Amino acid sequence: MAYITATDLKNYMKISGNSDDTQLALFADRAQHVIEEFTHRVFEWSGSGTVKKFTPTSYLDGGDLLDFYTLSMGFSEFFELTSITNGDGTAISTSDVVLLPGNMTPKYAIRIKSSANIMWTYTSTIEESVSVTAKWAYSATPSADIVQAALRIGAYLYRQRDGTPDSDRPIVSADGVVLSAPRIPSDVLELLRPYRRRS
Repeated sequence: MAYITATDLKNYMKISGNSDDTQLALFADRAQHVIEEFTHRVFEWSGSGTVKKFTPTSYLDGGDLLDFYTLSMGFSEFFELTSITNGDGTAISTSDVVLLPGNMTPKYAIRIKSSANIMWTYTSTIEESVSVTAKWAYSATPSADIVQAALRIGAYLYRQRDGTPDSDRPIVSADGVVLSAPRIPSDVLELLRPYRRRS
């Protein structure tokens, strides 16, 4: 899967021929990479969930617990939880936890409900003893904003290949001062800023 395809770019730029299909595919892929590097997020997921490991001790001691009941995903985030295996090998039902933040995605932490009578634990080795299977992305498919940003970046990169004048390229003012263009077009920055993850 990809945020956009070469065909999407062709339609967006009203290109009729096929001679640049290979380049367009590369620019579509590069646009996705630029978006993910800028936002520190992935905006699509296909297939089933994968496993990540976490350490059930306080973050003050190098672990992933924010408190006795809340396990942080650190720099990871997910939009769908599949299963949890506690550090002692027992399964924790997804009905016994609350995903944080509530009422929105993506999720960045798992909190055991007070009514569940469970705590994060381990047996012999504490490091990375908790397993969480989830879909580790912001969403299953990119939003309209992300698709538009990818199209805009892909088109920008396509025009740049020949040095074609573009509003986001450096220009020289009337008094001879070179004005540097942004690395990402300004309209794209406005689309992406709300999605940018702060570390």
